[in-house]
Amino acid sequence: MSKLYELAVRAKGRFRKLDVATRLTRNHNYSIIFLFVQKIRILIVFILFTSLSLRSLRRTRKISRTQRDIARGRDALIIAGGPSSLKLNLHKVKADQMSNKVSVFAMNWYTHTELAHQLVPDYYVLSDPLNQMNRHSEFRGRRSVDIWSQLAKWTETKLILPHNWYPYTKDFETRISMFIDNRELIGFSKSTNPTKPRGYGSLTALNAVAAAQYMGFDNVFLIGLDGNMFYALTVDGSGQIFLGGSNLADSELTPLVGLSPDSPSGMADVLYNFSTEFLDIRRCFTAPNIFNLNLDSLVDGIKKIDNHPFLKHCQVL
Repeated sequence: MSKLYELAVRAKGRFRKLDVATRLTRNHNYSIIFLFVQKIRILIVFILFTSLSLRSLRRTRKISRTQRDIARGRDALIIAGGPSSLKLNLHKVKADQMSNKVSVFAMNWYTHTELAHQLVPDYYVLSDPLNQMNRHSEFRGRRSVDIWSQLAKWTETKLILPHNWYPYTKDFETRISMFIDNRELIGFSKSTNPTKPRGYGSLTALNAVAAAQYMGFDNVFLIGLDGNMFYALTVDGSGQIFLGGSNLADSELTPLVGLSPDSPSGMADVLYNFSTEFLDIRRCFTAPNIFNLNLDSLVDGIKKIDNHPFLKHCQVL
């Protein structure tokens, strides 16, 4: 029995190394062969994922298609979770929300922020496997179960979730607005249609933008998409790379997260991974009705606007 256990542990370790080595977010180190392997991996994972979730795909697609263009005549405000979210003029946002002029989207650890006590979102977007409702995981001292506890209290808040979470959504099935097709075809597609495989990486903020576009909002305003996570990178004396807090839910007490185990090429992999997020935005999210409200954001693929009424200290002209 112990030998079988050892073999299982070794097999898991080797699979883990193969998984890390072939991820699309890993720097291909100028190797054409390595890049080819990464592309083949995308297709293999796509085929396997599709075959394992055909039933969920059929059912969730029917639900999602009912949301097509239902929000015309309204704007969307997406709170992506970066520190710039504190620039919001909550009085104006809540007034427009009450008058049905704007729908507010929040995501991930928003429930753990002070902002959540003042502004209840209309839609909540989740995509990180850590936050799946049937898991009791913890990240940086925050428990995923607390997200679902708060969502149970926000009875009017609709949910936008990955399609493969469908089997676990029984307790919230009447609250689900849309499922995002969680299959990836990065490099083979530029699709942002939630009912089709994604042409971009699984970033929750981008899933929120894709959902808002599909729902037909006139304008999609983003706050908290700051693009400056790498400012919180540190390297210790032994060369290990760590990421500090950069989320609205973080504080000075937030523990560091080690990135070296997922980055065989060190900082080259870490920064390359970040760069793919910027590239996905430039490739897939170029619609003229998407706006970034943070003038200091490092995201250069989305048009920025300043002096918007949703921001504090706005000067109405």
